[in-house]
Amino acid sequence: MADILERWAVTMVSGGKPVTFPGHLSFPAVSSLDGKYSIVVLAHQLRVYFLQTRQCIRTVDLNVANAVAVWLDPGNGNQLVIFLPSTILYVNWKEKVSQPVVARQVISPLQKLTEVFAVSEKAYYAITNVDSVLSIVKIDREHATVTNLFSTPHVLNYAVSSQGSKLAVVSDLSTVLLFDLSSIYTDMAEPQAAIDATVEKYPALTKISCMAVSDDGIVALGTTTGVIHLIYGGTNSSLPTKLLRWHIDPVRCLAFSHDHTYLVSGGNEKVLVFWHLDLDRPQFLPRLSGPIDRIHVDANRPDHYSVALLVDEPTYSLNSMSKPSHEIVTILAVDLISRLSVSPIRPNFATGLETRSRKKHNKAMYDITAPVSVHPTTRHLYFAKGPSIQAFDVVRGEQAFVQHAAPQISTGRVKSEHNVADPTVTMVSFTPDGNWMATFDSMPTLDFDNLLLKNDTAYALKFWRQTEAGWNLALKIVDPHGVGLDVGAIFPGPDSSFTTLDVKGGVRLWRVKVSTAAKADSNPEIAEWTLRRSSAPTTKSSIVSGCYSPDGSLLVVAHGCALRALHPNTLQPIAFNLPSSELPIEKVDIIGSHLVVVSQSRLVSFDLVRGTETELSARISTSGAGNLVAVDGARQLIAVATNTLPSVNSTKSKGRLTVLKPDSLKPTYSVAHSLGIASVTNTSSGFVFVDSESRVGLLAPQTKSNLADTEDLTAQMEKIMVSAQAAANVLYSRSAEEKLQKEDVSDEIEKWTSHKLVDTAVLLPIFANVEGISMDTLFEKIVRAVQ
Repeated sequence: MADILERWAVTMVSGGKPVTFPGHLSFPAVSSLDGKYSIVVLAHQLRVYFLQTRQCIRTVDLNVANAVAVWLDPGNGNQLVIFLPSTILYVNWKEKVSQPVVARQVISPLQKLTEVFAVSEKAYYAITNVDSVLSIVKIDREHATVTNLFSTPHVLNYAVSSQGSKLAVVSDLSTVLLFDLSSIYTDMAEPQAAIDATVEKYPALTKISCMAVSDDGIVALGTTTGVIHLIYGGTNSSLPTKLLRWHIDPVRCLAFSHDHTYLVSGGNEKVLVFWHLDLDRPQFLPRLSGPIDRIHVDANRPDHYSVALLVDEPTYSLNSMSKPSHEIVTILAVDLISRLSVSPIRPNFATGLETRSRKKHNKAMYDITAPVSVHPTTRHLYFAKGPSIQAFDVVRGEQAFVQHAAPQISTGRVKSEHNVADPTVTMVSFTPDGNWMATFDSMPTLDFDNLLLKNDTAYALKFWRQTEAGWNLALKIVDPHGVGLDVGAIFPGPDSSFTTLDVKGGVRLWRVKVSTAAKADSNPEIAEWTLRRSSAPTTKSSIVSGCYSPDGSLLVVAHGCALRALHPNTLQPIAFNLPSSELPIEKVDIIGSHLVVVSQSRLVSFDLVRGTETELSARISTSGAGNLVAVDGARQLIAVATNTLPSVNSTKSKGRLTVLKPDSLKPTYSVAHSLGIASVTNTSSGFVFVDSESRVGLLAPQTKSNLADTEDLTAQMEKIMVSAQAAANVLYSRSAEEKLQKEDVSDEIEKWTSHKLVDTAVLLPIFANVEGISMDTLFEKIVRAVQ
């Protein structure tokens, strides 16, 4: 049993979502000293991007989900200083080393840091905000000891300038206080009194949502009404206050440009607004992919703006709040063109982790699963959420593109449009060749639309064709199963067809016919999708599923708790003794001659040849079970994910992945995961799973060569190269001896037996497609390359 267990391994592909810092001054991305690289901090990974090519060149696996701030080390540009609630980490981001964490310090005494606003080679300067009392503390770089420098009470909101010279505070008395922090960077005996002596007081607007302050004392206040209030303090105190009006929703974030010429604002309108402070002339960058939640200007790259776009709002409960999810975008200030975009995966979780009551462990409510589809050829994961579909590249570990599958209002809405609901894509499916994609979306009726009945929903089935430019819409069918009838499942059939099942059990078969149009200059192909077969609906059930046998000779449909076997062409019933289920069946699939049935309470493998259940019959108790079971027809294996409920003292669940054969209850492999698992799907490389923190992992079998030793791939390749070089030297020595006998030239010995540099470009094609190649063949290829 041990040798079987060693044939599988779990590899995490992506590091989850960018870190959400508690303070609004910190940003989860920093620039290198030369401005060429951007280091993005994810919850479980650091990703280094080369801005010129927009490619990720290095990843560092590190759990920093609770980080407070991140800075480039002022003493070493190759290191990051990551501040955790009670610990400081020094991480090598530039060099590939076995231990990226160079050093670790414990802050003493322990502090609840809100953020870090300045760093130097001797100390770090941070902010704590406890019970509306804002304090500035100094952390010694060598010993990590904390010294309190300044405190001010009754703080509702605050901002620190980019160079840490000014502090602006909004008190609970609707007063703006502006402090000069220059004295904290000196060895002054009483910094509290020195800072208090520099205070400037100004009246403020009410309902402040965000604020920013420049190093010369200009304070910008964003309000919930969308108005921006400019207060000229410091050396600009002689100038009058100014109101900037454009936003219709609350202003979410503000930031000054590096030269203080522009004020940049953002909010729910998804528009980045640039206010020229001298000319009073705004400029706009519209149609960003989400509400703008944070704006950052890095001192090492002042000509770029980094923005955090809100992908998912935080979910609230009586006990806690989940962290929001962001997309990090870097924009060049000269032409306002995006230079980098780092987006996490966007699973459409059913209910989330925080909807369950802690007193009542209601398993029916606890559903963290999310559907996912895999493209047959590119192996991209497709996540449908809202009106868009995100394609995630598993190999690169990042977003490939976003497909807008349904119309939506991409920019800000006026107040009368706040009740306009966006359409929702609920299902995605592909033909086996990957050339066609079918999607299904729903559009709820507007409350103020008097032409349609209230509570009605319009449905649309769409067929997309893959081209070099992306997915192009070929056909849209409104209400494909009748007016107001929802489709519960879409899955591919034989011969590039799709089958749809509605909630009443109706089955419809859609096929494409490709013809060539006769034209003088070109002959483009025209694809026409038509309805070929349909069956009458029966009783209503919200849960339906279906599948075809591998040879396409059998169609199995699950409707509620019942299973039906149909003929694929005529959709007529076939007499099969299929198993029954106590609860609705969420997924059916066929692996070889076994029918896998997954319900909310049971996993059953049914032998279609013998007409009996196999040994694989297990009781499961998890919601969303259809997303937690994947079938690998090539390897004849089934992957099952199970989640445990969180404990009373924890909001996180734990998952387990188990690999089974269709005729045995004894696991082939089983591994625990530290987080809950949202979905499992099959690819040619193995089983891909997504956990509750939006990370992607791969459970794949290992080859025998990887099991010989516990060393990593680098050590193995070094051994292969050494052996290849030795064999090559022997071959070259023989050639040299033969040549000596003929020509007797001593210089040729040095020419044929001396060391030779091998270009890596020569070796790269050898390892491009190593799957299925034996070690002997690989060895011979390396010898030829060295020769």
